[in-house]
Amino acid sequence: MVWRSKMSSGIGVAALAALALLAIWPVAVEAGDAPWPCVQRLVPKLSPALIWQGPALDGLEPGWRDDAAIAALAGRVAQRQMPAADAVAAIHDFAGAIAIPERTTRLTLLFAAIFATAESEREGILRSIFRTSRAQQELLAEIDGDLSRLGALREDADAKPAEIADLTEQIQFKRRIFKDREQLLRPLCDQPARLEERLGQLARAVLAELP
Repeated sequence: MVWRSKMSSGIGVAALAALALLAIWPVAVEAGDAPWPCVQRLVPKLSPALIWQGPALDGLEPGWRDDAAIAALAGRVAQRQMPAADAVAAIHDFAGAIAIPERTTRLTLLFAAIFATAESEREGILRSIFRTSRAQQELLAEIDGDLSRLGALREDADAKPAEIADLTEQIQFKRRIFKDREQLLRPLCDQPARLEERLGQLARAVLAELP
């Protein structure tokens, strides 16, 4: 576009930076209207087999939901606010109070509850990532449209300087929003892997207590 070379330095910096953001935004890696924006590989759903080597977890959900003690403990230890060491200790304390004949059944129920609770939280994190990704996509489309309008205005001899300045300010403002969201996305993208790591720690703690 010819208009890029005719920009003043202030307008050019904002416009070129926005264009650069358009260029680096990653391509979609999943079906849908929002791309996966993280460097980390997208794993849409966890498989218990990757974490758990104990008895099968299939069909255990009604059982653990009906067990108040197991459901409550799973809800506590699956929460990332609880230090992992405290969560592991709570699992060992729980296991120590179970009679040996019942231990396998109840501990399997416990991990089924932990896994389901963690997976639900993980799904919420993924939804947040995709919502942010969609918002970024929409914002980039707005910036692209604004840049096209700005180019047309600068080529228009009758355009008012105030209108050009106002549009330039809008572009700069949207660019700041984009950068702020990018900063928020980075730690958000780390959360699924951190949750999976914690889930592995809890799985090992439960497995260690199986007869």
